Amino acid sequence: MKITHHYKSLISALAVMALFYSAAPRAEILDGGEVQFNGLVTDEAPRWTWQVSSPDQS
Repeated sequence: MKITHHYKSLISALAVMALFYSAAPRAEILDGGEVQFNGLVTDEAPRWTWQVSSPDQS
């Protein structure tokens, strides 16, 4: 039955899309400028060190 095969493919595709949409990171701007972020936050940035020097240091 080709019709039931197409329905199974359609239902499978919709289920996969729903799973990816629910796992996608989202951000919403709330009142007062706060940002509510739903997702995974990683800090992969390189580390920088800052040094403060006075004019008499070389």
